[in-house]
Amino acid sequence: MTRFGNVSASRASGILAATLLGVLICIPVAACYRGPAHATSDQSGDMALYERIQTRMRSGEGYYDAAHAELVAGKYGTRSVFNWRTPLYPWLLSRGRSLAWAQRILALSGGMTIVLAALFVRRTSSFRMTMITAILLSLGLVPCFLPSVLLFSELAAGTLIVI
Repeated sequence: MTRFGNVSASRASGILAATLLGVLICIPVAACYRGPAHATSDQSGDMALYERIQTRMRSGEGYYDAAHAELVAGKYGTRSVFNWRTPLYPWLLSRGRSLAWAQRILALSGGMTIVLAALFVRRTSSFRMTMITAILLSLGLVPCFLPSVLLFSELAAGTLIVI
């Protein structure tokens, strides 16, 4: 039984109607939205931006100076908080000679997560459910094994949350 099991049919219909009304109100608002202009850097894309920031940080520049210079050079906006990251993750990545060590740690973390989850599910469920869990979790953690996405702090944060 779900937490909505005790809700009467008339109340459930009212909740559904209110939700649909909210969605219908939001559709015209979303249709009228015009987002900001996209960055027009020669080396476009967030990955190229993060790589350039890492290069600057490896040569001794601070995160905020490097990020500001690259955001401006790439014609990214600098006023939005969504274009800035906290400096800890890029700083940690810039401490090594290459990103290989960080990639190994992230891949090991992803692999450990899959194994630990499979062991937990195996204790409480069938072998079939264990395999389904491991496969689905593996699909979600594939980026941990791809070096091209290592610079995205969201990947590391998501992996740590899963662990």
